[in-house]
Amino acid sequence: MPPFDDDIREPEDDRLLDEGRLRVAGDLGRGRPAEAPARAITTDRNGENIAIYAAILPFRSHSGSPLLIERAVRANWDRSSIVLAGAWNQAIFSPPWVSSRIFPGSNPTATLAMLNTGGMLVQFSGHGAQFTVQPGRIEIKFPSASEIAAAENVALRILEALPETPIEAIGVNFAFDVAQPEGTLAELMSFADSSALRECGAFPSDLLISRQLAFRGDIVNLRIAQTASTSTFHVDLNFNFPIGLAASSAIQRLRGASSRAYDSSVQLLRTVYHLQPEE
Repeated sequence: MPPFDDDIREPEDDRLLDEGRLRVAGDLGRGRPAEAPARAITTDRNGENIAIYAAILPFRSHSGSPLLIERAVRANWDRSSIVLAGAWNQAIFSPPWVSSRIFPGSNPTATLAMLNTGGMLVQFSGHGAQFTVQPGRIEIKFPSASEIAAAENVALRILEALPETPIEAIGVNFAFDVAQPEGTLAELMSFADSSALRECGAFPSDLLISRQLAFRGDIVNLRIAQTASTSTFHVDLNFNFPIGLAASSAIQRLRGASSRAYDSSVQLLRTVYHLQPEE
């Protein structure tokens, strides 16, 4: 491991940090680490040795303010969505009705699929948005961080078009994949009984931690999982809004909730696990 030096330099560009999928939260400058890191990466660039300290530990600038190195993490938009749980009448959702009420001025495509439970799932796509209708729930996908508000508008149009539908709850879900977890996240999944289990011939195939949090006035279900076939950790945050009333009463609860939930997800990932979602 390279020794610490008062002359730790910041690279002229972010190339080396990008290659390591790392990001400095603040200006590292000539700051010194507050304590020895768990590991360090030394790269020779233009004849100079540059130490990039990759541990999830605090750095101190000369002013004494803490600096953190954050790992970039990708959002998984296939697992990110709004879910409207309620007594939906699938027969209403015909292509002409969806074209008129949900995707006005467009010719949406409809795809049918059979569910394992014997029911039918109908998927509609239009205006760059996508939602599915099945017994008991409608799911609206988030295509990207920049289109969170647009997806929420689709959900609001559905609620406005069918205001008498009983709504049980609304879920706003965001998912992230961490390819090479380190620091707090890796330590979290190092269960105290792992060695004892292996010694008696029991080998865990899946690791899962599930918590329910009260955060910024919301109920958040936090799920962190890893399967034996991959080193990737899957982090899912579900913001649950119980409704128990007609769709007309759910509109105000949902309006603006998706962007706030995404901001809360980013805050939790950065503050607790030192992960920075990529836009």
